Amino acid sequence: MVAPSETRAHVPQTESRNFLRFAECEEYRRVNRELLEEVFPHLPSIFFQVDVASGTGLVPQEMAKLCKLRGKRGRIIGVEPDHFAVEKARQILIVSGVTSYELVEGYGQDLEELLKGRIPEEGVDYVSIHDAIHEIEGIEDKRLVLGAMARSIKPEGLLSMNSAFTSVAQTRPWGELKLDVLKNDGLKRNKLVERETRAIDTLTPQQYRELLEEQGLIIIHDVLKIVTLSRKALEGISIYPKFVEGFFRDVESQDRIDDDKKTEMLVESLERRGVQQIDRVWHELIGRKAA
Repeated sequence: MVAPSETRAHVPQTESRNFLRFAECEEYRRVNRELLEEVFPHLPSIFFQVDVASGTGLVPQEMAKLCKLRGKRGRIIGVEPDHFAVEKARQILIVSGVTSYELVEGYGQDLEELLKGRIPEEGVDYVSIHDAIHEIEGIEDKRLVLGAMARSIKPEGLLSMNSAFTSVAQTRPWGELKLDVLKNDGLKRNKLVERETRAIDTLTPQQYRELLEEQGLIIIHDVLKIVTLSRKALEGISIYPKFVEGFFRDVESQDRIDDDKKTEMLVESLERRGVQQIDRVWHELIGRKAA
């Protein structure tokens, strides 16, 4: 495994601060399930899948349900860098009845090394990276991960990805929440960090299309989808460490505020403003590897 780079910064999850509450929300599960349903008819009756940034196992869970419903069988390898998420996925996936599932702890940038000896030489039928590509900071590391994923697919195999953090994600409501937090708590923005963050982390849908096409993938599905996030989902994402880090990244002296306080400030802002839901735009892509 290669040495971690500065752009591979990781904010670990814990029992009290994790992605689990958000992942339980139906609207989040639905948008990912619908993307998997687009892929599923193209897969053979017995397929091999690698799920990158597998988290607590949402994609394998939903794939297991589709297999049961539609009479297919799959072997899935989940690759995930967060130790807490890996352990939770093992517990959840045992309960869900996924029997042909393997978890590998590691970064997507090291995918080929992590998969060595675990997948067929000709590659797998399908690779996925759902709601995670935006957490890989820097376009070059994004390119590294997507390139490694593409090389892991057999000819005519598929890759799916989605993200609610692109240039068309409809971020204005979150911006208004941030302004409310800043005003209420007497905080200021660091404009330089704001510009740097925007340049590094937020790509356009066209840039993501081009990243896939660079890897020899033919785009067969390219959709922008509006998802209404409930108050439950908004509060759930407010305890996810990576989201909280991103929300406060351009706030001056934010490193002096502990994470629980940051979550409290976010939730209080939702309450003050009477926010019950926020629309968010998901961008989803499916690419097919050339024969």
